[in-house]
Amino acid sequence: FAFESDFFSALADMIKARKGGGRALPSQIICYCVAHQMMTNAVVTATSRFDNTWSKEKVFKKLETSGFLEQFLRCATAQAPQGVPSDVGELLLGLLDCPVFLSKTFKRCNPCGDVVTAIIDGTDGSRRIRPDIMKTFQSIASLRNALDPSGLSPMPSECAFCKEQVGSEIMTCSGCILTEYCGRECQKADWENHRQWCKDYS
Repeated sequence: FAFESDFFSALADMIKARKGGGRALPSQIICYCVAHQMMTNAVVTATSRFDNTWSKEKVFKKLETSGFLEQFLRCATAQAPQGVPSDVGELLLGLLDCPVFLSKTFKRCNPCGDVVTAIIDGTDGSRRIRPDIMKTFQSIASLRNALDPSGLSPMPSECAFCKEQVGSEIMTCSGCILTEYCGRECQKADWENHRQWCKDYS
Protein backbone atom coordinates (compact mmCIF):
# COMPACT_ATOMS: atom_id res chain seq x y z
CA PHE A 1 0.00 0.00 0.00
CA ALA A 2 2.86 2.38 0.85
CA PHE A 3 4.35 1.89 -2.62
CA GLU A 4 1.01 2.08 -4.42
CA SER A 5 0.15 5.35 -2.69
CA ASP A 6 3.55 6.87 -3.58
CA PHE A 7 4.39 7.29 0.10
CA PHE A 8 8.12 6.72 -0.47
CA SER A 9 8.21 9.08 -3.45
CA ALA A 10 6.64 11.81 -1.32
CA LEU A 11 9.08 11.08 1.49
CA ALA A 12 12.04 11.31 -0.89
CA ASP A 13 10.77 14.67 -2.17
CA MET A 14 10.42 15.92 1.41
CA ILE A 15 14.00 14.95 2.21
CA LYS A 16 15.29 16.72 -0.90
CA ALA A 17 13.30 19.83 0.01
CA ARG A 18 14.71 19.82 3.55
CA LYS A 19 18.20 19.16 2.20
CA GLY A 20 18.62 22.52 0.50
CA GLY A 21 21.82 23.04 -1.48
CA GLY A 22 25.22 21.40 -1.27
CA ARG A 23 25.79 18.52 1.13
CA ALA A 24 23.39 19.75 3.79
CA LEU A 25 21.28 16.99 5.34
CA PRO A 26 17.90 17.25 7.04
CA SER A 27 17.87 17.32 10.84
CA GLN A 28 19.38 14.45 12.80
CA ILE A 29 15.98 13.14 13.85
CA ILE A 30 14.65 13.15 10.26
CA CYS A 31 17.75 11.32 9.08
CA TYR A 32 17.26 8.76 11.83
CA CYS A 33 13.58 8.25 11.00
CA VAL A 34 14.41 7.81 7.31
CA ALA A 35 17.54 5.70 7.58
CA HIS A 36 16.39 3.47 10.43
CA GLN A 37 12.66 3.39 11.07
CA MET A 38 11.28 3.86 7.54
CA MET A 39 13.89 1.70 5.83
CA THR A 40 13.68 -1.05 8.44
CA ASN A 41 9.90 -1.12 8.20
CA ALA A 42 10.03 -1.27 4.40
CA VAL A 43 12.57 -4.10 4.20
CA VAL A 44 11.45 -6.19 7.18
CA THR A 45 7.72 -5.86 6.55
CA ALA A 46 7.96 -6.57 2.83
CA THR A 47 10.32 -9.55 3.11
CA SER A 48 8.31 -11.06 5.98
CA ARG A 49 5.04 -11.27 4.05
CA PHE A 50 3.09 -14.46 4.68
CA ASP A 51 3.04 -15.33 0.97
CA ASN A 52 6.84 -14.89 0.74
CA THR A 53 6.66 -13.15 -2.64
CA TRP A 54 8.80 -10.11 -1.82
CA SER A 55 12.55 -10.60 -2.16
CA LYS A 56 15.04 -8.12 -0.78
CA GLU A 57 15.90 -7.19 -4.39
CA LYS A 58 12.28 -6.36 -5.10
CA VAL A 59 12.07 -4.06 -2.10
CA PHE A 60 15.30 -2.25 -3.02
CA LYS A 61 14.16 -1.94 -6.63
CA LYS A 62 10.87 -0.33 -5.62
CA LEU A 63 12.63 2.01 -3.20
CA GLU A 64 15.11 2.97 -5.94
CA THR A 65 12.32 3.63 -8.44
CA SER A 66 10.57 5.93 -5.96
CA GLY A 67 13.79 7.92 -5.37
CA PHE A 68 13.83 6.91 -1.69
CA LEU A 69 16.87 4.63 -1.82
CA GLU A 70 19.11 7.49 -2.92
CA GLN A 71 17.95 9.61 0.02
CA PHE A 72 18.29 6.69 2.43
CA LEU A 73 21.97 6.38 1.45
CA ARG A 74 22.55 10.04 2.27
CA CYS A 75 20.64 9.92 5.57
CA ALA A 76 22.45 6.73 6.56
CA THR A 77 25.65 8.75 7.01
CA ALA A 78 24.16 10.83 9.84
CA GLN A 79 24.76 9.94 13.47
CA ALA A 80 21.78 8.40 15.29
CA PRO A 81 20.47 10.47 18.21
CA GLN A 82 22.39 9.80 21.41
CA GLY A 83 21.33 6.63 23.20
CA VAL A 84 19.30 5.31 20.24
CA PRO A 85 20.38 1.95 18.75
CA SER A 86 21.36 1.98 15.09
CA ASP A 87 20.87 -0.84 12.60
CA VAL A 88 21.66 1.16 9.48
CA GLY A 89 24.83 -0.87 8.90
CA GLU A 90 22.80 -4.06 8.56
CA LEU A 91 20.45 -2.39 6.09
CA LEU A 92 23.38 -1.22 3.97
CA LEU A 93 24.95 -4.67 4.10
CA GLY A 94 21.70 -6.02 2.68
CA LEU A 95 22.62 -4.35 -0.61
CA LEU A 96 25.67 -6.61 -0.85
CA ASP A 97 23.30 -9.58 -0.92
CA CYS A 98 21.82 -8.26 -4.17
CA PRO A 99 24.72 -8.18 -6.68
CA VAL A 100 22.55 -8.09 -9.80
CA PHE A 101 20.58 -5.13 -8.47
CA LEU A 102 23.79 -3.47 -7.29
CA SER A 103 25.53 -3.84 -10.65
CA LYS A 104 22.63 -2.22 -12.51
CA THR A 105 21.57 0.48 -10.07
CA PHE A 106 24.82 1.63 -8.45
CA LYS A 107 26.87 2.37 -11.57
CA ARG A 108 28.40 5.81 -11.82
CA CYS A 109 26.11 8.28 -13.61
CA ASN A 110 23.13 6.65 -11.85
CA PRO A 111 21.67 8.53 -8.85
CA CYS A 112 22.47 5.85 -6.25
CA GLY A 113 25.92 5.19 -7.69
CA ASP A 114 26.77 8.88 -7.73
CA VAL A 115 25.66 9.29 -4.11
CA VAL A 116 27.87 6.40 -2.97
CA THR A 117 30.84 7.87 -4.86
CA ALA A 118 30.22 11.34 -3.40
CA ILE A 119 29.91 9.97 0.15
CA ILE A 120 33.23 8.14 -0.18
CA ASP A 121 34.83 11.24 -1.69
CA GLY A 122 33.54 13.31 1.23
CA THR A 123 31.40 15.63 -0.88
CA ASP A 124 27.99 14.35 0.27
CA GLY A 125 26.48 13.01 3.46
CA SER A 126 27.52 13.74 7.01
CA ARG A 127 31.08 14.85 7.78
CA ARG A 128 30.84 12.76 10.96
CA ILE A 129 30.07 9.42 9.30
CA ARG A 130 30.92 6.41 11.47
CA PRO A 131 34.01 4.46 10.30
CA ASP A 132 32.05 1.20 10.08
CA ILE A 133 29.39 2.84 7.91
CA MET A 134 32.05 4.32 5.64
CA LYS A 135 33.63 0.87 5.35
CA THR A 136 30.27 -0.54 4.23
CA PHE A 137 29.93 2.17 1.58
CA GLN A 138 33.43 1.29 0.39
CA SER A 139 32.42 -2.39 0.20
CA ILE A 140 29.38 -1.45 -1.88
CA ALA A 141 31.60 0.57 -4.22
CA SER A 142 34.16 -2.25 -4.43
CA LEU A 143 31.52 -4.80 -5.39
CA ARG A 144 30.03 -2.37 -7.89
CA ASN A 145 33.43 -1.79 -9.47
CA ALA A 146 34.15 -5.53 -9.58
CA LEU A 147 30.85 -6.13 -11.37
CA ASP A 148 31.41 -3.15 -13.68
CA PRO A 149 35.17 -2.47 -13.93
CA SER A 150 34.81 0.54 -16.22
CA GLY A 151 32.59 2.34 -13.72
CA LEU A 152 31.10 4.19 -16.64
CA SER A 153 29.34 1.68 -18.83
CA PRO A 154 27.58 -1.64 -18.29
CA MET A 155 29.55 -4.87 -18.37
CA PRO A 156 29.06 -6.98 -21.49
CA SER A 157 25.80 -8.75 -20.85
CA GLU A 158 25.24 -12.47 -21.12
CA CYS A 159 22.08 -14.02 -22.52
CA ALA A 160 20.26 -15.71 -19.65
CA PHE A 161 19.40 -18.67 -21.88
CA CYS A 162 22.23 -19.43 -24.33
CA LYS A 163 24.95 -17.71 -22.23
CA GLU A 164 26.40 -15.90 -25.24
CA GLN A 165 27.66 -12.35 -24.70
CA VAL A 166 25.15 -9.78 -25.87
CA GLY A 167 26.05 -6.57 -27.67
CA SER A 168 23.93 -3.55 -28.47
CA GLU A 169 20.99 -5.71 -29.61
CA ILE A 170 20.25 -6.77 -26.06
CA MET A 171 16.67 -7.54 -25.01
CA THR A 172 15.61 -7.00 -21.40
CA CYS A 173 12.64 -8.71 -19.78
CA SER A 174 9.90 -6.10 -19.42
CA GLY A 175 8.70 -7.73 -16.19
CA CYS A 176 11.74 -7.82 -13.90
CA ILE A 177 13.79 -5.35 -15.99
CA LEU A 178 16.92 -7.31 -15.06
CA THR A 179 17.14 -10.53 -17.07
CA GLU A 180 18.73 -10.06 -20.49
CA TYR A 181 18.57 -12.06 -23.70
CA CYS A 182 20.24 -11.99 -27.09
CA GLY A 183 16.89 -12.18 -28.86
CA ARG A 184 13.22 -13.05 -28.76
CA GLU A 185 13.82 -16.76 -29.40
CA CYS A 186 15.99 -17.19 -26.29
CA GLN A 187 13.55 -15.17 -24.20
CA LYS A 188 10.66 -17.42 -25.24
CA ALA A 189 12.73 -20.57 -24.70
CA ASP A 190 13.66 -19.46 -21.17
CA TRP A 191 10.16 -18.38 -20.14
CA GLU A 192 9.24 -21.59 -18.30
CA ASN A 193 12.35 -21.26 -16.11
CA HIS A 194 12.10 -17.51 -15.72
CA ARG A 195 8.37 -17.10 -15.19
CA GLN A 196 8.08 -17.66 -11.41
CA TRP A 197 11.22 -15.68 -10.56
CA CYS A 198 10.02 -12.82 -12.78
CA LYS A 199 6.60 -12.85 -11.15
CA ASP A 200 8.07 -12.79 -7.64
CA TYR A 201 10.58 -10.05 -8.44
CA SER A 202 8.22 -7.83 -10.41
